Amino acid sequence: MIHQINSSSSLLNVFVGSSSNTYINMNAPSSGMLRWNGVQNHMEVFDGGSNTWSPIYGSNASINLHHDAEEALKWAMRKMAEEKEWEQMAKTNKTLETALENLNKAREQMKITAHLVRENERLA
Repeated sequence: MIHQINSSSSLLNVFVGSSSNTYINMNAPSSGMLRWNGVQNHMEVFDGGSNTWSPIYGSNASINLHHDAEEALKWAMRKMAEEKEWEQMAKTNKTLETALENLNKAREQMKITAHLVRENERLA
C-alpha cells in the first residue's frame, strides 16, 4: 500500500479530504479518481469498468506535471507578477500609466483584428 506521495513539482499539491470536506463526489466517482481509505490506511483508485475502489500497492507514488505544463504555469506566473508590478507602478508614475493604457488598447485591437481575420477566413 502507498504510505507517501512524492512530487518534484513545486506546482503540485496533494490535499487530503475528510468526511466533512471531501474532494471526491462519492455518489459519482470517475475512472482514475484517487482516495485515501482511512479505515484500511491505504490509497485506492476507482475502476470505472468494474465500479470498484481498488487498493494501490507499493510504498511510494510519484506524481509530476509534464515538463511543458510546468513551464507554461511558471511562465504564466511570471507574466502575472510582471503585470501586477506594472499596475502598482502605474499608480504613481504617469508615464507608465499611459504606457500601460496603450498596451491594453493594443491588446484589444489585436483581439479585434484576429477575430476579423478568423471571420474572413471562415467566410472565404
